[in-house]
Amino acid sequence: VALTSLCGCPDDVPDSKAFSGADTLTSDAVASDAGAADAGASGAGAADAAHGSDAAPDAGKVEDAQTPLDSTPSDGGAAQDGGGSPDGTTASDAIVADATTPDAGPNDAGATDAGATDAGPNDAGAPDTGTTDAGTTDAGTTDAGTTDTGTTDTGTTDAGTTDTETTDTGTTDTGTTDTGTTDTGTTDAGAPDSGAPDTTSPDAADSGAGGCKSAADCPATGNACEVAVCKAGSCTTQLTQEFATCGKHKYCLAGTCKSRWAVQVSAGFQTTCAVRADGSVSCWGSNKYGALGDGKPGSNPTASSPVSVKGLSDATHVEVGQGHACALTAGGVVWCWGRGTQGQLGNGGTKDAWTPVKVGFTKAPTALSVGGQHTCAVVAGSPWCWGQNASSQVGSGKSNVLSPQSVSTTGVKAVFLGHENSCLLKSGDVMCWGSNVDGQLGNGKKGFFESKSAPLKVALPALSTQVAVGDGFICALQTGGTVRCWGTGSVGELGNGLTSSNTNDVQVLGVSGATDLSLGQGHGCVVMAKGQVWCWGRAVEGQVGVDPKLGNQAKPVQVPGISDALSVSAGDYHTCAARKTGAVVCWGEGKYGALGNGTLKGGHAPTTVTGSD
Repeated sequence: VALTSLCGCPDDVPDSKAFSGADTLTSDAVASDAGAADAGASGAGAADAAHGSDAAPDAGKVEDAQTPLDSTPSDGGAAQDGGGSPDGTTASDAIVADATTPDAGPNDAGATDAGATDAGPNDAGAPDTGTTDAGTTDAGTTDAGTTDTGTTDTGTTDAGTTDTETTDTGTTDTGTTDTGTTDTGTTDAGAPDSGAPDTTSPDAADSGAGGCKSAADCPATGNACEVAVCKAGSCTTQLTQEFATCGKHKYCLAGTCKSRWAVQVSAGFQTTCAVRADGSVSCWGSNKYGALGDGKPGSNPTASSPVSVKGLSDATHVEVGQGHACALTAGGVVWCWGRGTQGQLGNGGTKDAWTPVKVGFTKAPTALSVGGQHTCAVVAGSPWCWGQNASSQVGSGKSNVLSPQSVSTTGVKAVFLGHENSCLLKSGDVMCWGSNVDGQLGNGKKGFFESKSAPLKVALPALSTQVAVGDGFICALQTGGTVRCWGTGSVGELGNGLTSSNTNDVQVLGVSGATDLSLGQGHGCVVMAKGQVWCWGRAVEGQVGVDPKLGNQAKPVQVPGISDALSVSAGDYHTCAARKTGAVVCWGEGKYGALGNGTLKGGHAPTTVTGSD
């Protein structure tokens, strides 16, 4: 089962003498951040190859629960995102001058009043020497002395304005059309035009009641899924992009900010677990060894719907193996529960634990991965591993390791475990150790005596961003989103269209732009850039998303009905994906409740985990 979270870690390596004994967690869950994409499968080196059987020793024996020694895990922090870009478009209306501007005395602004001085009884263009128009100043609209009847200055022709003191004998003022800027509906209210612009109509581009020049002039919307924009001088709002982040583990949908149910999911042998948005952990499926972590031995052999792991409140990452599970918290604490017969719980004992027990470190781990029956964490840039060691997957020797021991490598960002192998990622290089029976170390060799207890670099054509480890085969996600695999290929595990093994890497057909990778017992899956899930390999239980009657798939096929996956996790015989909404969907074997859909039935079509939508 693979771990995708990366870290920046100090160079010093913890002293192996600094590990403490087992602690047991008893408090209830509250809140925290979540981790990264799951990238690997679970299972044991001693796994029973028969489908549906318990794949590890002591299958029928349930040990006593670990005696509680400790209290609660430490709290941690988290980060937030934000989103949205305002529209900066602005528009300005032209300032409109008064149609009679300037009204400079007795003359009309557009043209000289042809009868400013009447030339006599006839308007003949000569001065009216006898009768002076005593008050003919055009005071905006009304002649103050001699009323121009109907002389409101409307921006049109002075057509028939009669002087009532000395009658203009039918001579229409036909040359006095105001040809300037039209007075746009603003009546001159009896005061002379001063020549200044008409300010009675506000400029729509000016800030004011609803006016704006940019989004900065607009008030906040009060909705994290809306942004204020300025359009044509007015403030308005628009919705942010769908699935945009609107808070910690929250997303926008149709203008509403919603919480994700799950932020990360891990499928194991017959059990599945997910980190919830509040930092709690929920699990479903088989509880034979206590892998549900609910503290109820024997009374809950299977759960077809999610149940809460007791006491975890700030988990960021969870992984499930073959009967046990572990979580990493925001405070850098590792808690494990379930089967412990191989020392995989890391608490110095071999008893099963029905509630989480603390793994002791003197410095905070920054990454975690769970294999079939072993576990590793990254501490100060070095892998520390514990549990089953029959193939040297924990490190030196062959004996099981009950407490964390260092694998002598530094500069490590992440670890990835499978059934009988472990891998790490260091500066883009993939290094693996453990069994090489099927050529899964990728060094051109294979055989029972070819196992390695120290990391061995795999020669790949490009740098890698993620590794996934299955049962006898390993794959790497390369820069650019292609995938290369090596090891056993008898049921199409390598995805290259063939059913033969290969001790060197081969490319998975048709995969480019992939963003997440995971391997199961005999199948692999990727998330593509647009959110689709493609799988290949063993298909007997429906775990690759096609009808089992079609047989194993030697090259990738698309899983129907998924277009918004964030991550994928391939278990031994089933597969799960976390969607952008936080809902979890699963498909494949379901007889132990590992699909979480409220039934014990399986199928190749994805079904939604109860309550996750």
